[in-house]
Amino acid sequence: METTIRTRRALHRIKPLKPQELARLDAEVHSVLTEEADIWQINTAVYNVVQSLSESEGRNPGLAVRKIERRVHKMEAKITSARQHASRIQCVMDYRAANRPFTPAVRRIAANLRRIHHTLSQGVLLTTKQHCLDRIRMLVAAKKSLVRRARSIAENLGFREIPSRLFQEPPRVVDNPPTADQVESFWKDIYEHPQPLNLDTPALAQFEAFNRELRQPEPNALRNPITPDDVRRALVGSKNFAAPGPDGLNTYWWKKLPSTHHHLARVFNSWLDGEP
Repeated sequence: METTIRTRRALHRIKPLKPQELARLDAEVHSVLTEEADIWQINTAVYNVVQSLSESEGRNPGLAVRKIERRVHKMEAKITSARQHASRIQCVMDYRAANRPFTPAVRRIAANLRRIHHTLSQGVLLTTKQHCLDRIRMLVAAKKSLVRRARSIAENLGFREIPSRLFQEPPRVVDNPPTADQVESFWKDIYEHPQPLNLDTPALAQFEAFNRELRQPEPNALRNPITPDDVRRALVGSKNFAAPGPDGLNTYWWKKLPSTHHHLARVFNSWLDGEP
């Protein structure tokens, strides 16, 4: 088992799945697991499902980049349209606030706004302009996210084609970096001088007593069994796509595949009861 874990590769996925896709994956995991499944079988079932998904989606990363580029192009067109609409609304409001007569171009803009919104009321125009600004902010944030994702896919593709980049000399951040002896001397000055410690501090004795009680509970104390809800609540606070452990699985998959929570609770209870 340890050899298998060491040969696993991390299955990274930045974009969350849709609820329908997650339900399908959860059903696949549920069909594989039995009531006698141990922690390794649970982990293997989840890994195999996620691996099949990543292989089916990672066959043509260049296609994914082009698809993202098309989406970014469409977003840029929507952002430009929203900015033009907000600018035209502001132009009409400025002319009306200054009591200036409309020029032919502004008259055409005002007629088009009246046709779209059925009025040139100040309140309606202000509300519409604010909606345009909110839409622009939302589209800009989504565009930045897509651009970062396309850059990540392109960098991974480039590394896959030229893996020797990993062994190249890293670029220098500063012109005169410190030597190894200077770095070692710096940290020695910080950590090799012991600080005075008062062993009679009451807080140390209290902390020691607390740890002793925590490690040695009363023999007659009852322990509530771990439930699937306990497993779910423990997973909620963790980050979805933080660096995975040796099993190569992100926390996202344990969160979004609830059929595993029942089996995990059963395994954890057996461990606490001293069963193998």
